[in-house]
Amino acid sequence: MNDINLPWETIETEFAAKVIVREKKEVKPKGPAQVIDGKLAQNISIFLSQFKGVPTNEILQRIQNMDENAMNRDQVRQISKLLPSKDDMQALKEFLASEERSKLSMADQYAIDVGAYPYANEKIQLFMFKSEYQSRVQEIKPDIAAINLACDEIFKSKKLLRLIEVVLVLGNFINFGTPRGDQSGFKIDCLIKLADTKSSDLQSNLIHTLVKYCQQKEPQLLTFSDELPSLSTAKKSVWSGITADLAGINRDLNACKAIVENFQKINEPFHETIIPFLVLAQTEVEKVKKLHQSTEENFKKLCLHFAEEAQKIPPEEFFDIFGRFIELFEAAIEHLRKLKEEEEKEQKRLAQKLARQDKKKPVSSANGADQNLEEDIVNDLLSAVRDGDAFKRRRNRVTNKPNNVLETKLSHSNFSPTKLNATHQ
Repeated sequence: MNDINLPWETIETEFAAKVIVREKKEVKPKGPAQVIDGKLAQNISIFLSQFKGVPTNEILQRIQNMDENAMNRDQVRQISKLLPSKDDMQALKEFLASEERSKLSMADQYAIDVGAYPYANEKIQLFMFKSEYQSRVQEIKPDIAAINLACDEIFKSKKLLRLIEVVLVLGNFINFGTPRGDQSGFKIDCLIKLADTKSSDLQSNLIHTLVKYCQQKEPQLLTFSDELPSLSTAKKSVWSGITADLAGINRDLNACKAIVENFQKINEPFHETIIPFLVLAQTEVEKVKKLHQSTEENFKKLCLHFAEEAQKIPPEEFFDIFGRFIELFEAAIEHLRKLKEEEEKEQKRLAQKLARQDKKKPVSSANGADQNLEEDIVNDLLSAVRDGDAFKRRRNRVTNKPNNVLETKLSHSNFSPTKLNATHQ
C-alpha cells in the first residue's frame, strides 16, 4: 500500500479537530459577606431602608433620647425584634478576627453596633413601652367608662322600667292559665323572645303589640332608647379583653420601673425623660384600675337588680340583649309606620273609587241607608259585647294581682290587659 499517495495536507486541513478558544470571563468582585441569620439580615435590611442616609449610631442615639418624634412606635416595635442573638454575635466576632468590618453587609454591621450598644435590649423595651403606652390606655379607658355609664343609665331609666312593667303584664296575660301566667318577673333575654311569639296570621309578634300599646297609651315610652346612649359602645366592649389589656399595661409598667431602678447607679441621659413619664403613667394606671374595679362592682349590682348572675353573663352579652331589643322595637315601629302608610293609601284609593261610583249611580233610598246603618251599629255592638265578655275574667285575674318586677313593687292603674288586648286585636 506504499503506492497509495493521498493528499495528506488537504485531508489534514479539512478534518483537523476544531480548536475551541475560551473567552476569559471577567471575575466579578464578591459581594459583602453575610454572617448573621439570613432571615434576620433580610428584616434588618428592610428596616434600614426606612432610614436612608441615617447611620446606625444616629438610630441608636434616637433610642437613647427616646424621641418619639424621630422614631414612631411601629419603628420602635420593629427594632425590638431585630436584636442579634448570642450565636450571631459570636459568628461576627469570629469573622472580625480575620477579616475587615467593611467586607460585611450593612445588616451585619448594624448587628455589630446594636450588639455592642450598652443595655440595648432594656433601653428598647423602655422606649417601646413609652411609645405605645398612650394608645394602649386609650383603647380600654373609653370602653370601661362606657360600660360604667351604661350600668347607671339602665338603673336610672324610668322609661325602660315602665316598659318592663308592660312586658310583664303582657306576658302574664298571654300565658294566662299556664304555670307561666302568674309571674312576678322575668329573665332579660325574654325581651328578645317577644319577637318569637307570632300572631295567628304570622304577620306580627308581641313586640308589635308592645309598640301599638305604647303608641296609643304611653307614647313617651317609644323613645326609651334615648335614655341609654352608652349602650351601643358598651355592648361591643369585651370585658375579659379589657381586663387582660389592663393587666398587661400594669405588668409592663412594673417591668419598666424595675429596669430604671437597676439603672439608678448608672448615669444615663434617658433618666430625664423616662422617670417623669413613668411617674405620670403610674398615676394614670392607678386611676384606670380604680375605674375598672368600680365598674365591675356596678355591673354586679345591675345583674343582681335584674336577677342575673354576673359570673354567668359578661357585660357585653348583658348589654347586647338590651341592644337587640332596641333594634327589634325600632324595627317594629318602622314596620307599623309603613303599614299605616299603606292603609292610608288604600283608604284614599277606595274613597276615590266610591266617589267615582256615586257619580254614576242614582241616590239610594233613605230607608235602605237607614237599614244598612242599623245593621252596622248592631254588628259593632255585638262585637264590643263579645270582646268585653271574652276578656272580662282574664282582666280580673291579671289586674287584681300586684306584680313585682326585679324586686320593685309595680302599679298597673294606668293600663289593663284588656287595653293591651284591644291594641293587639
